[in-house]
Amino acid sequence: MTDAQQRGPRTGRRLGAVLGSLALLLALTAVPAAPAYADDVSWDPSPVDVEFGQYWSSTGQAALVSSTSCLFSSCPGSVTYRYTGPISGSFTGDMVYGWVWVDATLGGTHLSPLPAGEYTITGTFTYPFMSPAPAPAELTPLTVTIEPAAMTTDVRVQSDPAAPTNALVSVLLRGGYLTRGDIDGGILPIPAGTWTITATADDGTVALEEEIPTPSGGASAVNTYWRAPDPGSTFRVTATFAPDDASDFAIEPGAASFTTADAPPVPTPTTTPAPAPAPVDGAVIPLWGLLLAGLVAAAALVVVVVALVRRRAPAESAEDAPADPDAVGDEPDAGDPGTTEVEDA
Repeated sequence: MTDAQQRGPRTGRRLGAVLGSLALLLALTAVPAAPAYADDVSWDPSPVDVEFGQYWSSTGQAALVSSTSCLFSSCPGSVTYRYTGPISGSFTGDMVYGWVWVDATLGGTHLSPLPAGEYTITGTFTYPFMSPAPAPAELTPLTVTIEPAAMTTDVRVQSDPAAPTNALVSVLLRGGYLTRGDIDGGILPIPAGTWTITATADDGTVALEEEIPTPSGGASAVNTYWRAPDPGSTFRVTATFAPDDASDFAIEPGAASFTTADAPPVPTPTTTPAPAPAPVDGAVIPLWGLLLAGLVAAAALVVVVVALVRRRAPAESAEDAPADPDAVGDEPDAGDPGTTEVEDA
């Protein structure tokens, strides 16, 4: 074999070794592509079904199961949520240790209750703090159904104790919406609306019909005064509350039966009246008047008698006295009794 023939195979082997080394070097220095962890994201939340004004939340896991770095660290990530329904919008949230959480506030963007209706919530997961960053992953859609708040109506009718011919009508809303607190722990407000109270007799006659407007946040109960319903009759009293925003509430009307008392009987006297005094000159004088007149007449008679007695007393004293009474120490004269006048010789 010539020298040229021997050099040919050695040169080929050397070239192959160089090419292999270059390929290995390129493989070692090449930047690996971002792994697609989308198939490893698992979050399958159960559908949410609540009443209007009722708080809700949903928690799910979106861990990168096949990533060893996520099994032993927090794997922080970010989620962009999107919701559609009666209202639509988006908000962002955090993901720590692969867990995500969403509630009725929709990331704090809605502190008031969401309107009734059906919502769909989706989201996109990103991992900005991982290197290499996994591909974005989509959240399994979450369905949230908010039903109108169910409430009932209580109706109470009773006679007014102070005036039994009148009646007091009281109506009251009841339901979970009125007992649960809002997101901030306060009391959910009564919606603005109008009460309609009607009383119908057995023959279909409407005896009472009244509308009472109620502002938002007002009382859940109202009262009205029913004056002089027909006595001895039975009425059906109904009450209906119509909220201004009827889509968020389902309110059942209430009714009650009320029978008025019979008309009170006309009172009859239970004592015998005193006899009427005898008429005088066509006029009726009461007994006390006769007594007073008698007393006045007796007093006048007494005054007349006293006056007569005083007038006669001086005359009788003058007839009984001596014609010329002597004063003490006077000489007797001829006019004195028992004295004889002696003539001078």
